[in-house]
Amino acid sequence: MKKPISEAEALYLKAIDLAEIGKADQAITYLQKAIDLEPENGIIRYNLGLVYMKNSCLNEAIGEFKEAIKYEPEDANSYFALATCYFGKGIVPMTAIYYLAYLDFETTSEKAITVKARLYQLGSEGIKFPIQKYMDIAKEDFETRLEGFQKPIRDKLEKKATPDIVAKAMEALSKALGQEFSHLHFRIAEEFYEKEKLRAAIVHIICGLGIRPSRQYPITLLAACYAELGEYNQAEEVMKLIEIDKAEPDEIQMIKDQCEHLKKYIQSEKKK
Repeated sequence: MKKPISEAEALYLKAIDLAEIGKADQAITYLQKAIDLEPENGIIRYNLGLVYMKNSCLNEAIGEFKEAIKYEPEDANSYFALATCYFGKGIVPMTAIYYLAYLDFETTSEKAITVKARLYQLGSEGIKFPIQKYMDIAKEDFETRLEGFQKPIRDKLEKKATPDIVAKAMEALSKALGQEFSHLHFRIAEEFYEKEKLRAAIVHIICGLGIRPSRQYPITLLAACYAELGEYNQAEEVMKLIEIDKAEPDEIQMIKDQCEHLKKYIQSEKKK
């Protein structure tokens, strides 16, 4: 017996059928209704973005793809779609950044080969590892703030919450507070790192560094993520960004030890 589909899924499927026969306006209406029912469904948001993009509504498409990434941060397709939108708008740096983000998740597919060729053609400055650009974009796009953020909630989140729960709380960030909690990004990243979800950890480290680029320990953690993924050149480039003299006093020795360990690890792995 087939499992009954939800109302949101039924609306989504109807929208896909409408989009395929060229009824974009109706498809958008159905997808928006589906999102009203399941606002955290990254797949529905991604497909709404596709309908917008195919109908040259690039600003609307960009907004939906960014929303999709919030809920599906490891979905390479959203990054590729964002790059496509920015390319259509003639914004080359943003195109390059999102192509690079795509390559964080896909490196060997036919689409990845196409992306690498396009990046070569774009020839953007700092294309090998534009970490500063990543930071700037993360800061620019970090718009959600914790709504009604109170100390009891904060204590509960910090002590007991899983990365997913903390992420959802962050998405409720209050605009009234005028604060951006980089430390929560870093805490989530540590949780993901411990669970060996390295791509998800990278996303949160970059977001946190976008808010507080002076933090040195997260940069070390970012290097460790790339090293454990076997992307040793990336790891070495990140390590060049570490400025020990700017680290928190209680972190200096730990960062030194980790950097030494990472260097030895990378050297030994490269020799294999």
